[in-house]
Amino acid sequence: ILSIPGIIFSEATLSYLNLGLQGSDSFGNILSNIVIYTLLILLELLFDIITSILFIKFFNIVKENANSNAKIVFNMTWVGESDFEYGELITYNGNQIKLYQDIANLTKEYVSKIKGIDYISPTGTAIQNARLYDIGKLTRDGYHLSLDTGRYIASLTLLKTITNINIDNISWAPEGVSDKVKEVSIKVVNDAINNPFKVTI
Repeated sequence: ILSIPGIIFSEATLSYLNLGLQGSDSFGNILSNIVIYTLLILLELLFDIITSILFIKFFNIVKENANSNAKIVFNMTWVGESDFEYGELITYNGNQIKLYQDIANLTKEYVSKIKGIDYISPTGTAIQNARLYDIGKLTRDGYHLSLDTGRYIASLTLLKTITNINIDNISWAPEGVSDKVKEVSIKVVNDAINNPFKVTI
């Protein structure tokens, strides 16, 4: 199972430029900010190229060393809680929805077109769907999934992705997951499978 969190710098560079231009009263200040912004854009482009090369290299290593019957699953990651400060979310100025959308778009436009990836498990979408319901936080520390509901949703998503079985009548749920939360978990997973790159309610 492959999972690569999206780390994108464009929001940070735009924020830097906006902050730099505010209060600038000379052409020199504006010019220096534009130069710095351009360098940040070039750095972002270089990062994207290096990341793409490393991902393909890593993917090829996995493919070459895996059993010939093995299936490759890409696990589309989730976004941490909106009130939890970590690298990617700080880069996005705390905009959880924008970060989710960029991860979903990256997975749809890039990862889904890589030959040799057999399945994409839309875990990030299932988790984002679940946040639309009043079932509590889905992480135990702001980012890593909670041991009950968060992991339950991720497990159901992977199960449905790989087997395409009907999960509606699954009776088991981890300790601490109520019948209501189990029902919501199954619904958000089904919605994510049907619309893997878009939040559904």
